Amino acid sequence: MRAAGDTVGEIGRPGSVLGLLPKIRLTDVDVDLAPGDVVLFYTDGVVEARRGEDLYGEDRLRRLLGASRAMDAAGIAEAVVDEAVAFQSGLPRDDIAVLVLKIPA
Repeated sequence: MRAAGDTVGEIGRPGSVLGLLPKIRLTDVDVDLAPGDVVLFYTDGVVEARRGEDLYGEDRLRRLLGASRAMDAAGIAEAVVDEAVAFQSGLPRDDIAVLVLKIPA
């Protein structure tokens, strides 16, 4: 997911699960990043976090990334993890991994 200017969206194309299948499908995508842009990499434990039948989902993640883009990379990563865990009443049910790349302004 990428926050650039006033927009938050996806970059690249989905691939295969890493480490699970003997052969994986990967696609290279070139992306030009500008000062202030943020790229967020995350595992399914973020968007598939559950509260009953409700999933955290990509829409909530987009809103959070848009609202936190002024933070540094560590702050954004912490906000994503904190919100995903809090959504599950503090008890994560899946792995959660987050990597944030922020281009200095």
